Amino acid sequence: MNIRSLSFLFAAGFSLCSGFADEIPGVTYRLYHTHEPLREILPILEDQTPNLHLVAPTIDFSGIQKNESYNETYATSFIVHVLGELKIDQAGKYAFRLSSDDGSKFWLDGKEIINHDGLHSVDVPLDAEVELKAGWRKLRLEGFQAGGGYALKLEWKPPGAEKWAVVPASHLRTEQATLVTSPGKKQVDVRNASIKPGMGRPLDGLHPDWKLIDISPGDFKPMVGGMDYLPNGDLLVASFYPNNNNTDIQKYDAKTTVYRVKNTLQDDPSKIEVMEVAGKSVEGSFAMSECTGLAVVKGEVYVSLRDNIYRLIDENGDGVFEDKEAVMEESWSWDNFHQFSFCLQPIVIDGEDYLAGTLSVAIYHGGNSAPNRDPRSGCIYRIKIPKKGEKSKADYFAGGFRTPNGVGLTADGKLVVADNQGQWNPGNSIVVVEEGKFYGHYNPEIDDTDKDLGYKGTKGKFEDQPVTPKTIWLPQNTCSNSPTVSVPITEGPFAGQLFLGELTAGGIRRIAFDTVDGHLQGAAFRFTQGFEGGVNRMMRAPDGSIIVGSIGAAGNWSWRGKKHGLQRLIAQDLGKTFEMHSIKAIPGGFEVRFTQPVDVSALQNEGAFELEQFFYKPTPAYGGPQRDQRKLSHKAVSTEDPKLIRIMAEGLKADHIIHFRCKLPSAAGEDLWSGEAWYTMTKLP
Repeated sequence: MNIRSLSFLFAAGFSLCSGFADEIPGVTYRLYHTHEPLREILPILEDQTPNLHLVAPTIDFSGIQKNESYNETYATSFIVHVLGELKIDQAGKYAFRLSSDDGSKFWLDGKEIINHDGLHSVDVPLDAEVELKAGWRKLRLEGFQAGGGYALKLEWKPPGAEKWAVVPASHLRTEQATLVTSPGKKQVDVRNASIKPGMGRPLDGLHPDWKLIDISPGDFKPMVGGMDYLPNGDLLVASFYPNNNNTDIQKYDAKTTVYRVKNTLQDDPSKIEVMEVAGKSVEGSFAMSECTGLAVVKGEVYVSLRDNIYRLIDENGDGVFEDKEAVMEESWSWDNFHQFSFCLQPIVIDGEDYLAGTLSVAIYHGGNSAPNRDPRSGCIYRIKIPKKGEKSKADYFAGGFRTPNGVGLTADGKLVVADNQGQWNPGNSIVVVEEGKFYGHYNPEIDDTDKDLGYKGTKGKFEDQPVTPKTIWLPQNTCSNSPTVSVPITEGPFAGQLFLGELTAGGIRRIAFDTVDGHLQGAAFRFTQGFEGGVNRMMRAPDGSIIVGSIGAAGNWSWRGKKHGLQRLIAQDLGKTFEMHSIKAIPGGFEVRFTQPVDVSALQNEGAFELEQFFYKPTPAYGGPQRDQRKLSHKAVSTEDPKLIRIMAEGLKADHIIHFRCKLPSAAGEDLWSGEAWYTMTKLP
């Protein structure tokens, strides 16, 4: 057998999780517009994307801040974070001066150097001296702007210097990353005990009905781009290292490795064995670039790479895949860092095996869509699996997606695509795909010959069709930031619903569909956190448990900086936890079902339910605000079913999202595990 054992690699000092992110001069600058009066620096509630995100050469900011993409200006009520590294040329005593209007703080290597918080003008700087060793030091600043002028500046006097000077760009560096933003109000932690996990902020732990086992032992820290089980029970995991180097890709970035993981379905992680079986580092194998999907069909292994779908070949049966063959007649464009073929979902059509996946569109590093030279960009495809040595032609059967990093199946076998916010996508969403439909993202037909890519864009397929509404919206910064794959729920009280992975806000969401006059819509709920990283891939294991694979990259394309993880989620005592089960639209209101009987006497309490309604308007701008926000007057009443509450609401509108907040206890006095839901009301009953 010619398989490289990871235990050998670790013993030799080999690192599988070496840094992949490139560093560039300057600092990362993030601005969060709170819309609320500020008197001090407050923590930003977890998992929100900033209003403004850029790389600046130095730490010297002033005046009104702007994001041209949203036509937003920020003169008051915002918090900024500045991140990077500071180069110390020689050991010695360094003096720092922090000037700000209003408050600010400065840290090096996690140690607070200057605390200049509070309301004050820029004319009152604060100095400090610190002894430093030579090398790169982690740097962080935070500041806030209440009103009046805005300024934030860091100066220094290195050993031997006589005058203050702004820290130069030559001594600052930061990670190169995709700069993700979103418009609108950002929430701060006002240190109010009423803001609990699951009610106005993310969950902070594992769902009580489940347990979690780590199946990435020791130094095995995979960044999971795809995974599936072999017939013998071994798990194949393909790594994915996102490219953040540049917009235009000039070379094949061969960093993907495929691992065989044995004994994942045992509760003892010490029995897990990991081996490399494909990739540039495996003797006798081959190079692969950025695998974002892996599927096993009738014992054959398929991977989705930037340019094609490939069958992996182990001709001599030694366990190493020594070659690959393309299964698709045509190839895809991969000249842009954001052009991926996401996922590989096996499906069966008329008794024949197919694979389904999606193609993302080209973008610039700032997030805006770049011209696509390929009209298939933004489409979902399916391809009949050919015999060995043969090829098939892919069928592109719906389009209008931007970053559709999630393909799965509903409980009744329909294809589901999850898409990310951006241009033409003011929020995140999931779509139960219909043949021939267009879902709203237009590929720009701009002439980019003088910019990064150097060509004119091409209209995407299906763009001549009318826009089909999203099945369910997932509002940015509250419900979801970057949805990924879905897994149908097959047991327990939520059977028939979906689990949906979430990358940059972490964890899993739960989706409950509702059919109104033949139209599919429904609600999204927070379900669980507790994982090693942001959830990129999920799948059902042969024993019914759920395998969760994590990933992350530089900047805020990760969950709280975590970049890897492989874990197993196992059901324990399903249904014991008190939570909202589903929401069904009825004429004039809703029926909200719970997993346990409700304390109906609490319906009289103020805030037992709060309903807010808004809608999104897709535009060429990146992301978009919630429009027509208004609280709904309503009345909640009990029914004969102790688990069912009926809510009659005034002013409900079609094509709107209704944000539910519920503070009802159960009849046994339990608080809700998660008290928020987002219902997409495309059609009124």
